[in-house]
Amino acid sequence: MGFRVIEPSAIPGLSEGHLKVLTGDGKNNWSAVLIKAENGDGGLIINNPTHSPCRRESNIFHEISHDLCQHEPDEVINLGGLAVRSFSSEKEEQAERLGYALHISRDALFWAAKRKLTRSGIAEHFCASEILVRHRINSTAVERILKRAIPT
Repeated sequence: MGFRVIEPSAIPGLSEGHLKVLTGDGKNNWSAVLIKAENGDGGLIINNPTHSPCRRESNIFHEISHDLCQHEPDEVINLGGLAVRSFSSEKEEQAERLGYALHISRDALFWAAKRKLTRSGIAEHFCASEILVRHRINSTAVERILKRAIPT
């Protein structure tokens, strides 16, 4: 989709103080930020480097989902002198559900079941949390369709 993914340390001109806010005291206040290109073609995703690799992966899908849903921010909040967009809980839920579906599609679950991957194996293969895997299994009815459970 043309998005470049970076960490705050790669932002040109970002002050040391702002970097400390994003990766220190304020690290629990944000996950990722999408900055759209002016021409509408791709953009930049700034990902929180303090999160686990699987969480960072999920952050990317979440931000792409905001873009696909064409969400406009509901407000802009100040995080240590940085302007950060904020979305309503409804928009966040939409982005979360779409992000989960993009991260592990229904077809991917069938692929994994065919290879007899466990839930933890699916999580490892797709760099996802087991919570995300469980959610996708439940929301896609893959086990009911297969008439067998995907083992834990």
